Amino acid sequence: MGIDHVLDVAERDAAGDDGEGGGGLAPLPKRVDDELAALPPIEVVDQLLERTAALLRTLDTDEAGLAEDEEEQRLRIEAEKKEYRAAAERALDELGQFGAEAEKIATKKGKLDVLQQSMARARPPKGKLDYAQIRTELLDELRTARGITGAIRLPRIGELLVTIGAAVEQMVDEAEHYTERRLREAAQETQTETKEARASFDIGLMVLNRDLVTLDEALPTAARPWGSPAWHGWHPPADDTTQTVVRLGGLADPRLPAELPMLWAFPPEEGLFLDPGAQHRDAAIAAVQSLTLRVLCAMPPGSVRVSVIDPKGLGDAAAPLMGFAEHGDVVLGESVATTGPDIDQVLGETSRHIERVVQHYLRGRFATLAEANAAAGEIVEPYRLLLVFDHPAGLSEASTAMLAAIAANGPRCGVFPIITKQAQVGQAFATAWNAPKLDGLTMHKADKHGFAVTFRKAGTWQVRFDEPPAAGHVDALDLTGGPVTDDVDTGIDIGPTVEIGPVDPMLLDRLVATIGGGATARRERSVAIDRLFAVFGRGGGIGGATLDRPVDPEQSSTWWQASSAHGLLVPIGRTGADATAVRLDASRSGLLVIGRPGSGIGNALTALVLGLGLIYGPDELELRLLGMGTTPELGRFAEHALPHASIVADEADPALVVSVLADLVDELERRYELLRSTVGERAGLGAYRDETGERLPRIVCLIDQFGALARRRPGTADPTPLLDRLARLGGPVGIQLVLATSTADADAKDLGVVDLLGPRLLLRMDDDDARRFAGEELADEVRAAALPGDASLLAAPGDVASHRSLRTVLVEPLDLELCLREVRRLADERGTGRRPRVVSGRKPARFEQADLATFVRRAATDVRTTSLLLGDPIQLGPPVELDLRRRDGENVLALTPDAAQGQGLLLAAVTSAVFAQGGHLATMALDFMPMEDGFTESMHVLGAGPWTIQPARRRSMAQVLDVIARIVRDRTDADDARAKTVLLVLNGLGRARELTLDASGAPEAEAAHLYEQLEVIVRHGPEVGVHTLAWCDSLERLERRLPPRLLDGFARRIAGPASAEDGVVFADTETTATLSANQAVLVDVDQGRLETFAPYAAPPRDWLLRAVQAASGHTDD
Repeated sequence: MGIDHVLDVAERDAAGDDGEGGGGLAPLPKRVDDELAALPPIEVVDQLLERTAALLRTLDTDEAGLAEDEEEQRLRIEAEKKEYRAAAERALDELGQFGAEAEKIATKKGKLDVLQQSMARARPPKGKLDYAQIRTELLDELRTARGITGAIRLPRIGELLVTIGAAVEQMVDEAEHYTERRLREAAQETQTETKEARASFDIGLMVLNRDLVTLDEALPTAARPWGSPAWHGWHPPADDTTQTVVRLGGLADPRLPAELPMLWAFPPEEGLFLDPGAQHRDAAIAAVQSLTLRVLCAMPPGSVRVSVIDPKGLGDAAAPLMGFAEHGDVVLGESVATTGPDIDQVLGETSRHIERVVQHYLRGRFATLAEANAAAGEIVEPYRLLLVFDHPAGLSEASTAMLAAIAANGPRCGVFPIITKQAQVGQAFATAWNAPKLDGLTMHKADKHGFAVTFRKAGTWQVRFDEPPAAGHVDALDLTGGPVTDDVDTGIDIGPTVEIGPVDPMLLDRLVATIGGGATARRERSVAIDRLFAVFGRGGGIGGATLDRPVDPEQSSTWWQASSAHGLLVPIGRTGADATAVRLDASRSGLLVIGRPGSGIGNALTALVLGLGLIYGPDELELRLLGMGTTPELGRFAEHALPHASIVADEADPALVVSVLADLVDELERRYELLRSTVGERAGLGAYRDETGERLPRIVCLIDQFGALARRRPGTADPTPLLDRLARLGGPVGIQLVLATSTADADAKDLGVVDLLGPRLLLRMDDDDARRFAGEELADEVRAAALPGDASLLAAPGDVASHRSLRTVLVEPLDLELCLREVRRLADERGTGRRPRVVSGRKPARFEQADLATFVRRAATDVRTTSLLLGDPIQLGPPVELDLRRRDGENVLALTPDAAQGQGLLLAAVTSAVFAQGGHLATMALDFMPMEDGFTESMHVLGAGPWTIQPARRRSMAQVLDVIARIVRDRTDADDARAKTVLLVLNGLGRARELTLDASGAPEAEAAHLYEQLEVIVRHGPEVGVHTLAWCDSLERLERRLPPRLLDGFARRIAGPASAEDGVVFADTETTATLSANQAVLVDVDQGRLETFAPYAAPPRDWLLRAVQAASGHTDD
C-alpha cells in the first residue's frame, strides 16, 4: 500500500468522519504548518492534543466494541453448546428407549435373533446423518411392527437402530467440538476486524506523527527536547525577543510513537506550583531546574534574572544553575537563600522590585511589564524568576505573607514564582499562622503514579517533566517505542518520528558560558543615544519634558537650536518607555554624580557632555571638563577639540582645578555686577539676556573624582569656599557645577559641597552610601540598581516625588567619534567655538600645541634676554617660561630621572629660543646619551633653520668647551655684553664620564682642563650672553660630575619627581616628593620663584621639519 494513497485516504477520512464509531479517524489537521502560521504554538499544541485525544478515543471505542462483540459471541457459542449437549443427551435417552422397544417387540414375536442379526449386518451410511428424519422413520417402523405382520419390519428396524445410533454419536461429537470451532472462527473474525481498526489508527498516527515532526521543527529550540539536534546549533535569541514558549515536559501515552510537548508561554500569566506528593520531589526539582534553563535559553542574555530559595537542600536544588555564579550576579542572584534572614532579604528585595516596577514602569499606562518593555525599545527591565524549593520549609510568617503577595502581584510586574511543595505537608502549616493562600499560580499535583494534567477537551494526560541536561544524561523524554499493535501487522509505516538522541554532555557548560557571557556583555549595554533623543524629541520626557526643537544625533542640521538663557535640559537615560532628563537652571546650580567603582559614572558623564554639546551651540554653552583621576572618557573630547570646551584635563593637578574654580568665582562676581547694573541682581541670567540681547553663555564646570581636592599638596589654596560659593550662587548667573566621584573616595564624601548640590544622579552603591545620598526613604530604591548604568535621579535626598529610576544612555565609541568629528567640523565651518587647552597628568605637555607664535612675538623684543618655553602650568595661566638675562648664575640645571622628560625640556627650550631669536642665537649641544634617544638627530633637524646649531657627541667635548670658553674670555676681555647669545647644551651630564672627581671632590688630573674650561663658561658666561643648559638623571651622578663651585653657577634649577631629601639638596624644596610622573618644579632662589609645571615633551620630528621649513621661508637673521 503506497504512502501517498494512505495519506489521501487519511485526509479524506479526517475531513469527512466525525471520529465516532468503528474504524473512523479522529479529525486530525491536514497541515499543522498552516495552523502554526496563524496561531501561537501553545494553541497549536492544544488543538493537536484535542485531535490526538479524539484519535485515542476512537481507538478505545473500536477496541471496546470489538471486545464487546467478542464477548457476546462467546456467550452465544456457550449457549449453543449447551443446547447441543442437551439435544445429544435426549437423543441418547431416546436411543435407549428405541432399542428396548425393538427388543420387546422382537421377543414378543419370537424374532429376537432376526433383530440382532439385522443390527450386526447393518452399516450406517456415510456423511452427515439427519437424526430427526431417522427418528421419524424409526418411530413409524416401531408402530407398524406392533401389528400382526410386524415381524417383517424387524430387519429394517435393526438397520435404523444402527443408523440412529451413528446419528447420536455425531450429535455427541458435535456437542463436544462445537465451542472450540466456533471460538476459533470468532477469533478469526475479531482479528480481521482488529487489523482493520489498527490500520485506521495507524493512518491517524501517521498524520499525527507528520504533524509532530512539523511542529517540532517549527518550535524554538528551547521548546524542543534536550536531546534534539537543534541544541547543537543553539544560539541566544535576538535582542528584540520579548515573548516565547519553552518546553515544560511531555504528555505521554504508550500507544503514541512520541510524547506531545507540554509548553509554557513566557512571560506567563501566572507562576507555577508543583506539588510532588510523597514520592516525586526529585522530579519536581528537576522540572524547575530544566524550566529555568530553558527560559534563560529562550530569552536574550541578561533579560532574565534568577533568585533561589532552598532552605532544605542548602543550594543543592540549584546545582545545575550554579555555573552562572562565575559571571557575577547578572543571571543568578549573589547567593542561594538558605536561612531565615537570607530568605527574608530575597523576598523583601523582590517585593520592593515589584513596587518599583509599578511606580516607574507601569505607572497606570501599561497593564504588564511585558507591555512596558515592548514600548521601551532596546532597554528592558529584566524579568525575574523566583525559585522556591520545598515550600513552606524555612519560611517565617512574614516571609510567607510576602511570598503570597509576590505570587498574586508579581506576574504583571515580570516576577514569576516557581515553587515546589515540601513532601508530606498537611494543613497544619496553612492554619498555624493563618497563612494566606498562594493565589495566582498554576498548580500541577502528583499522585503515586506521577504528575498528571487534565485538559477540558483532551482529558487527563500523564506528564513527564523534563530533567536538566547533565554530563552523560540521556533524555528522559525519548520515544516510547512506537504504537502498541498486539503483534497485528497492518502493513503501514507511520514514517519518521521526532528526532531525539542522547544529550550532549557538554551542553550545560556551553549554555552557561554563552548565556552568562552574553549577560555580562549586556551589563555594558544601555540606551542608544539616537533612540533616547527620538523619544525625548516627541515629548517622551518624564512629565512631558522636551526641547522646543527635536535633536537627532545623526543629523547635524538639528543641532545647536536650543537657548540656554533659562537653563539647560539634556536627556541622560530611559525610565521604561520615557526619557529622563537632567535640568540645570537658576534653582539647580549643580549635579552630583556618584556611584561605586564600575557603576557607569564615566559613561554617564560622557552622555551628559555629548548631549549638551549637541543641543547647545558653543555660543550658548562653555564647558570646563576636569578629570582628577584617570578619566579616558574626557580624552575623546580633547582629541576632537570640542568647541564648547575651554579646558579639558585628565588626571588634573588639584592646583589646576582650584585655579579654574577661582576663575569661575571671578566670573560669578563679574556676572552679578552685570546683573546689578542692568536688570537687578535677583533677575537672573535669562532676564539679563532678554533685556540686553547679549548671548552670555552658561558655564558648566565638570569635575570628575573631585575628592582629590582634599588631597592637594601644601601651598595649594583651599577649594572649599570656592565650591560653596559656586554651589550657592552659581545657578542664577548661569554657572553650573557637575561633580562626580566614586563612593570609594571617602575624601569626596566629606567635602561640604556634596550636601549643597540638590539634584543627584546616583548609580549603584552600598547601603550606607544609599542612605547618605538618597535618604532613608529612597535608600532601598537606589541600592536596588543591579547593573552598571542603572541609576536613580532625584532633586534632593529623600525627595520621593522627584525620584526616577533609569537606565543611562550608552554612547558607543564609534557614535562618539562620529558626533565629535562632526561637531568640530560644524564649528570650523561656522567660525564659532574654541579649541580647548588640553592637560593630561598621564602624558607630558605637548610643545607643538603651545602658542609658539605669541611667544615669539613677545620674546623677540629684546635679543639680550633669552626666553625659553619649558612647559604648561598646572593651573590656569600662560605657558611656563624662563628668561635668561646677562647676569651671574643665569644657567639652567635640570635634574629628573626620566630621560625623555629631561631631553624634552632641553629640546623645547632650544627650539623656543631659536624661533624667538633666530640668527641672534647660536647653540652648541653636547649629547652624552645613546644615539637611539634621538637628541642629536633632533638637533640636526632643528639646525637646518636660519640659525646656528652645532650638535656634537662626547668625542668633541674638549673642542666644544675650548671654543665656548674662548668666546667667554674674549667677550669678557672686550667687555662685550651685546654680542649674540650662545647656548651650551649638555644632554645627559651624568653620563659625561670625561668629567670625573676624585674622592676629595677635586677634578682628576686628566679632566682638569675640561673642568677649567667648564668653570669659565658656567661662572662667567652668563654676563656676556653665554648660558649653559644641562640635564642630569640623578643627584648621585650629578655630584660625581660637578663640584660645588660649578653647581653654584646654576641659579635656575628644574627638579622632577624625587624624594624630599633629594629635593632639598638639589633645589632647596620638598615639593619634589609630591610631583607626579609628568611634573617638575622650577626653582629660582634668587628671585624667590617656585613653580610646578608640566614639562614639554620633545617635539615630534615631523613637526620640527615643518616648523623649520616654515621658519626658513620667513625668518631673517
